[in-house]
Amino acid sequence: MIRTLDGGHAMVGNTLGSGNYTSEVYLIKLKHDLSVEFVKMIPMNLNYQTGVYSLLEQPGGYLILGSDQHPDLILDPVVLKVDKQGNLLWRKDDYGSELWEVPTKIIKLSENEFACVGGAGDFSGIVTDPITYDIGFAFMIDSMGNNPSFWYSDKDLGFIHNVAVLPDSSWICVGSDWEYNPQYGRYDMFPMAYRIDKDKNLLWKRKIGGLYEAQFASDIVPTNDGNYIVGGVLKEGLDNIFFTKLTPDGDSIWMRRDTINKDSGLADPDVRLASMDVLSTGSIISVGYTERVDANGTLATFGFLMKLSPDGCLDTLNCWPVANVTPEVPPTAVAVYPNPARDYLTVRLGAYRPDTYIHFYDLTGRLLRRQRLRNSHNVLNISDLPRGVLLYTVESNGGIIIGRGKLIVN
Repeated sequence: MIRTLDGGHAMVGNTLGSGNYTSEVYLIKLKHDLSVEFVKMIPMNLNYQTGVYSLLEQPGGYLILGSDQHPDLILDPVVLKVDKQGNLLWRKDDYGSELWEVPTKIIKLSENEFACVGGAGDFSGIVTDPITYDIGFAFMIDSMGNNPSFWYSDKDLGFIHNVAVLPDSSWICVGSDWEYNPQYGRYDMFPMAYRIDKDKNLLWKRKIGGLYEAQFASDIVPTNDGNYIVGGVLKEGLDNIFFTKLTPDGDSIWMRRDTINKDSGLADPDVRLASMDVLSTGSIISVGYTERVDANGTLATFGFLMKLSPDGCLDTLNCWPVANVTPEVPPTAVAVYPNPARDYLTVRLGAYRPDTYIHFYDLTGRLLRRQRLRNSHNVLNISDLPRGVLLYTVESNGGIIIGRGKLIVN
C-alpha cells in the first residue's frame, strides 16, 4: 500500500491462480477516509503465471512492478503503466535473462529514471551451492519503461528486498544471503544490509543475526535524524522479527528482537514483516502477518501491528493508567497519576536518583515545563499547564529516558 498525492491510498495485488495457473491483477484505490474509490482488474496478457510486488505513483498514473512466469518456469520482470483509474497504458516485459529473476521493489531515482531491484538465480536444477545462484540485481528504466540498463551483484551479495537511496545517490540494499551452516550441515540464510556507491561499488556489508532458514531483511526506511531503520525476519531461538537502526556507514545504534507468536501451536510459524514507516514524531510503525492454530484447531493467518519509539522501545504513548489508582512501582519504573489530572499530579519513582527531571510537552513537541523530582514520591502542582492532552518524559542520568507517556489535564 502507498499513500497517494490526493491524500488517499492505493494498493496492488494478485489472486491465486487456478487451471492454467494464470492469476488476476487488481489495483485498489482508497479515498482519504479509507472508503473504496475503485477496484480495477488489470489485463496482463499473461504467458503462464504472474505476481505483482511494488507500486509507485507517477504524474498521470502508477508504475507497477511484477513478474511473469513462462511455461518453462523462467520468471521474468514485468513493468506496467496504468492511468489514475487503473486503465492499462503500456506493458513492458523484455527485461529477462537466462536467470530466474524475482523483482521486489521499484524506486524513483529522478524524474526520468527508475530502478527495479530484486534477486536472481538459476533454479533449473538441484542447487547444491545457493551462494552461486542467489544474487541481487537491478535494472534501470526511463519513465516509459525503455532503455534498460542492468546490474548484477557479486555472488557474496544476496537477494535484495528493498533499497534506500541516499543523498549522494548511493544505495543501502537490504535482503538476505546464504552461508554454509556446519551446525545443521546445510546452507542457511542470514539477513544482511550493504551499501553501494552510484557506480555500484561495494562500500560496506553488514550481517544481521546468525544463520537459520528463511531469514531476511524485508524493509528499510529513513529516520528523521538521518539514519535508517531495517526490519525483517530472524528465526533464531524464539525470536521471529527484528528491527535495527543503522547509520549511513552501517554502524548499529540499537537492535531489538521480538517474538510475535509465542503461543502459535506450531514449532516454526511463518512470520513476515511486510512494511514499516517512520512518523513525524520519530516513532516507527510496522505491519506484518503470522500464522497459528486457532481455537478450532485450524491453521489461520493473523496480522500484527507494532509501534516503536525512536529509541527502539515499544511505544506506549497512547496508554495511561485509570484515574485515582495508586500502582505498584518496580525498582526501575515510573508511575504518573491520576490520569486524567486537574491541579496536582503524583510522580513515583521505583529508584530515586538526584538528577531526575520530568518534562511536559504539547502535541507539537514544544517544551512546556521542566521540573526536577526531589524524591521517590513527588506531588506536582500542574494548575499552570494548559488543559488538554500533553506528553511527558521522565529523564535521569543526564538525559536517559526512564519513563514517558500521555497525560490528560482537565
